[in-house]
Formats: sequence, C-alpha cells, structure tokens
Amino acid sequence: MLTVRDVFKMKFDSEENAHAFYNAYAMVMGFSIRKDRKEVRRENVVVNRKWVCSRQAVRAKKYLERVNRLRAPRAETRVGCKAIFCVRYDVKMREYIVTHFVCEHNHPLAAPHCVPFLWSHRSVTSADNAQTKAMRNVGISTSQIMDLMTIQYGGFDKVGFVRKDLHNSVQADRKELKDGDAEGILGYLSAKALDDPLFFYKYDVDHENCLDKLFWADSRSRLDYAAFGDVLVFDITYRTNA
Repeated sequence: MLTVRDVFKMKFDSEENAHAFYNAYAMVMGFSIRKDRKEVRRENVVVNRKWVCSRQAVRAKKYLERVNRLRAPRAETRVGCKAIFCVRYDVKMREYIVTHFVCEHNHPLAAPHCVPFLWSHRSVTSADNAQTKAMRNVGISTSQIMDLMTIQYGGFDKVGFVRKDLHNSVQADRKELKDGDAEGILGYLSAKALDDPLFFYKYDVDHENCLDKLFWADSRSRLDYAAFGDVLVFDITYRTNA
C-alpha cells in the first residue's frame, strides 16, 4: 500500500532498521535485495547506504565468454534491474532519510509462495542452530534434520531457509575456532604435546580465523611409520553412512 511519496517521507534511526524495512518491502512485493555501496565516516558511522534488487547489473563478459569451462555455467540471474533504495544520515536530525527510491523492475516478480526461497529472505536463526547442534550431537544427519524441521514448521516454505543454508551453517559452526569443538581439539592436542616430547601437531586457519587444516602424530605413530611406512586414515562419515 506504500506509494513512492510515502517511502520518501520515512526516517530510520539506524542503518539496520532501513535494511529491515526494505527487505520487508521486498518480501511483500516479491523480490530479493542485496547491499551495494556505502560511505563511512572516520568515526565508523555509515553516512550513505545503497541497496539494490538482487537482479541488478549483468554478469561480466569474461565469465560468459570462457572457453575452458569444467562445469556448465550457472543460470543467468542478473538482468540489469534498476530498482534501488538509498538513505543518507542527517547529522542535525540524527536519523537516516531516504534520498533515492526506484520501485520499477524490468523482470517478473516472484509469486508469494516462492518468496521464502529468495536469498535475502532466508536465514538460519540462533534457535534453529541450537536445535541442529543438539540433534547432530546424537548422530542425526543434516539432511534428516532438514526433513524434521520441514515437518515441524509445516512445509518447506515455512522453514525460513533451504537445505544448503543449513549445511553451510553446520560447516561454519564446525570450523569456528573461538568456541566449540575446534577449540577443544586444539586444547587437547596442546596438552598431549606437554606429556609426549615426540608428539607433533600443526594447524592452519583461513582468512576468517576458521580451522582450515589439522595434522597430528604421536610418538608411537612416528616410530611405527619409520619402521613400517603405514598410514591409518579415519573415515569420519561412518556414523551417517548406513
């Protein structure tokens, strides 16, 4: 029911509230959004922020003209849509005011039953994460957890995320070094190194400070390898592979 004039009259006390409004507007209208450019002051205050339709711009030509592809190209989703929403921080009012708003799209909008599957309207909540972790601790696979949540919420469109989102959330939680299993593993290996002079371990982290690679060998393993050259590999999927 909002008109363009109504949107331009709106004011927000934070950038997050402006984002929440535009995402809610997009959900009602039937499209997905993504963040675009922003301007930040020295005090780390966002003074200008721009959001666009997720189908804004077009895929770069270098990706369309590649001849050495190993996989088939993904479906083209960006069609140069011009829909935008911009806000600017007003120092006197101490609020964000709307500076640009274009509501026209050059592509069909999604039907209501398809909107929950659009990217900006999907998220795994902290409650869902906690429930997933509890079920994984008793040996339930991620795919089975997704099936249970689909029944629990009453359909795929009511869950709030798709199977891939849940898998990504599980992987992120598993690799996080600050809390959880990864920190416990490193603490255990550090204690073992104090008791065993020949114990060796080494790990790497990625740019997000998440566990990337881990290797360890105790004194018995090193002596056995020197004598026999055998390597023992653990298949950690045995509990989920019937």
